[in-house]
Formats: sequence, structure tokens, C-alpha cells
Amino acid sequence: MVTLDRVFRPAIFLILMAILFVCQIVIRLDSDLNHDAAWFLYVAQGVLDGGKLYRDFVEVNPPLAIWLTVPVVMLSRTAGLAPIETLYGVFFAITAASLLLVRRYLAMINGVPDWTERLILFLLAAAFLFIPALSFGQREHLLALLFMPWLILRFGRFQGIQISLTESVLVGVLAAAAICLKPHAVLAPLAVEALLLLRGRNLRAVFAPENLGAAVFAVIYGAAIVICCPLFLAEMVHFGVAAYVPYYGFDAAVILERGIRPVLVLALALVLIYMARGPMRELSILAFAAAVGFLAAYFLQAKGFYYQIMPAQIFAAVSGIIALAGIVGTGNADKRKKSPLVPVIVAIVMTALSFSSQAYHGTAFGGAISQYRPGAKSFLIASTNVFNGFPLAVRENLVWGSRFPTLWLVPYVADRWHDGPLPDDPIIAYTLDAIVTDMQKFRPEVVFINQSTSQDYIRGGAFDYLKFIAQDPRFPAIWSNYELRGQAGKFAVYVIKEP
Repeated sequence: MVTLDRVFRPAIFLILMAILFVCQIVIRLDSDLNHDAAWFLYVAQGVLDGGKLYRDFVEVNPPLAIWLTVPVVMLSRTAGLAPIETLYGVFFAITAASLLLVRRYLAMINGVPDWTERLILFLLAAAFLFIPALSFGQREHLLALLFMPWLILRFGRFQGIQISLTESVLVGVLAAAAICLKPHAVLAPLAVEALLLLRGRNLRAVFAPENLGAAVFAVIYGAAIVICCPLFLAEMVHFGVAAYVPYYGFDAAVILERGIRPVLVLALALVLIYMARGPMRELSILAFAAAVGFLAAYFLQAKGFYYQIMPAQIFAAVSGIIALAGIVGTGNADKRKKSPLVPVIVAIVMTALSFSSQAYHGTAFGGAISQYRPGAKSFLIASTNVFNGFPLAVRENLVWGSRFPTLWLVPYVADRWHDGPLPDDPIIAYTLDAIVTDMQKFRPEVVFINQSTSQDYIRGGAFDYLKFIAQDPRFPAIWSNYELRGQAGKFAVYVIKEP
């Protein structure tokens, strides 16, 4: 009978890990990059070329995701590689590094056999590589990768392991960067620390080097925003609160539906935790607390975007994976020899509840550009969805004719203006001026105008972009240079006239 300790011998383990990475690499090579990650790449390229964040690139999110993407673009340019493939490579490298740190800290915990560590690493690799699915490369994906070593280290501290001050601070900085990417996620480390404090009754343990390093990073990051990105605080925070938060997201039914999947995995994890023994049982409870914190953060955001549930999905799976190791990794050798592969299959099925391996193939706008304006170098899509323009702009090396990733201020405008004179509203005035100024600046060769009567995030469903933009006296002269050439789904296709 094939048993777990035989399957997870070092040589076979390395082959299995390689298979996981190769499978995901093949999927990524046949898939477009997630739209948000592609926009961050585009902005990072522009910043390196002299553009200013929040002036030339108007982004509602804090700057950390873009700052972290800048080195990826630098690496891409230095190595002469395509930026999307470079970003994929960086994510695979970060995944491997995160797993290596997990392996290092697990090895320091007494009572965990080597083959059990390898079992955990194999299933964690499956979770990190495949649960993100269409959201591979999103901030939430990076969050999970950077946060995981801190979680294992914090448990290891509770078990008495010792590592260097430098390494401790580094792990804390990685975790802080993870949480700063999505500040709502602070509920996860707070849940972990609360559980550790409840168990250990030692307040001093909270002030471990990794936590102090995390706190220092958060303070420095906050100061960097104040010093380097005053426009974010002066304009974007207000725009976000007034014009983004109230309009973007799904209704309560969708939010709840998407929250059910990690709840189901957590329920299975609870069963496995009940059956587990030894230190892995305790660690799985800590991972369970982190998953609950991430799930609470998802509901606190109240948007229901599919990628926002990812950290809860991953750490719910992590909790079950570690609990499974606490079941099969205990007992004497004779019992292990009688242990078939059924527990591994159970774990993989549990993880499969949370992910699919779908490839993302973007939108049809690229084909429309080739049809109506072959060789075009710039374009603009009047819509409220980032995925319409990205990753197309990065993949095809096209100039995006706007400072916005999508016209995300339009739902606010549509809620306050339908016809007639524009109201005296600074956000509406800013939106109109920015759109027209950008059209003058970039002169996009192809312009797509959403004409649907059911546009996303628009209350009432419809918004007439051309009627709104025509309120600017500069627009008629600009638009006289364009002609209607066709249709791409619900989008009218306008092409700049030949000189």
C-alpha cells in the first residue's frame, strides 16, 4: 500500500512541487494578466518615465501596490522581458520564497516529522498557486504570500523557536506590506494576536521583533504617503469617499453568496481540527483565526468583488491543510504505514472548493482595434470597468488615452446630472475637464463609447458619455476629427480621421 511518508520522500516531493509550478506556469502563459495588476504595471511604467502618481495617473487606491510594481518594471526593462511575463515570474519567485520560509519555521517546531512538513508545503503550494485563479497577481494574492511566513513565525515564537533579529524584522515588514496593501485585512493579524495573547497570557510577546518591524514599516509608509503623495490625501481620499465607495460593488445577496465558499471550507477545517493532534492542531487553529479575520475584512469592505474574498479562501484552506497534517502526522510508524492516500485526496478536494484554474482572456477590444484601425498606437474606452482597457494596453504596448484606469468618477456624475446645465459640483467639473484635457493630450486613435442601457455601477443603467463630454467647449473641435466606424458589442467605435 502506498503511504504518505513514502509519497513525500524528498525526491518525490520535489517532483510533485515542480509539477504544481509547471502546471500553473502553463496556465499563466495562456492567460491575460488580471486587470488591476495590469493597470499597476502601466502606471509603474509611466512613473518611471516621469509621470506623477495621482496627477498623470488618477488611482483611488493608496500608492503601495504601484510602488511595489516599479521594481518589476525595472527588472523587465533591464532583462529585456515583457512586463506581464516578468510580473508572473516575480509572483512565482515570491511563492517559492514564502514556502521556503514556511519550511524553515516548521522545521524548528518539535513534533513535526519531515514528511509531514513536505505534505503541508505541497498542499500550501497548491493553495497559493491555484486558488487565485482569474485573480492571479492581484493585491490579495500578494497579501496572502507575504502574510503566511509571519503567521508561522508567530506560532513558532509561541513554541519557543529563536531566529535572528534581522530575519524577524524582515518577516514583520513583509506582513506589514501585505496588510498595507489592503488595510481592512488588519483584522486578520489582530485576530491572530488576540488568540496568542489569550493562550499565552503574555503581553510582552506581542512586542516581538517581527511585530515591531511591522509597526515601524506602517509608520514609515504613512509618512511616505504624506511626503510623496500629497495629492492622494488632498484629492483622492475625498473622491474615494464621495464618488467611489457609494457606487462600486454588488448587493448584499452577491456579497453573502461569495462569502459562503470560505465558510464551507472553514466548516470542514473545524472537523479536521477536532481530529488533529499535536502542534499542527494548534497552528491550524491560528490559521483558522486568520481566515476568520480575512473573512470579516471582506464583509467590512462590503463590495463583493470576487478577488476580495481570496485571502479568506486561501487561509481557510491553509487551516484545513495544517489540521490534516495534524491527523496523519501523529501516531506511530505502523499506523502511518497503514495510512492510505485518502486524507490527501480529502485535502485536495477541500482546496478545490475554493478555486478553479480558469485562464483569463481579456476582452474583444483588441480585435476591434485591428479591424477598424490597424496599427493604432493609442485608444480610449468610455466605460466604468477596468478590465475593458487592461491588460490590453500593457499586452499590446498601447497608449491609454486617459489618466484614469476607467472613468470611475462617471457613476457619481450620472447620479447628479442627466440633462441640461451641469450642477456646480467640483467633482463633476474635475471629471469633465480631465476627460477632455486627456483627449487633447493623447489624441487616442480609437475611442470606444459605451452605449448600453445597463452599464455597470450606473444607477439607472445608462449614461450618455458624448452628451456629458460635449458640455466642455473644447470638445466639438476635438470630436470633429473622429468618425464613427462600427460597433464592438455595446460600444460604438470612433476612429480618428486620416490626416
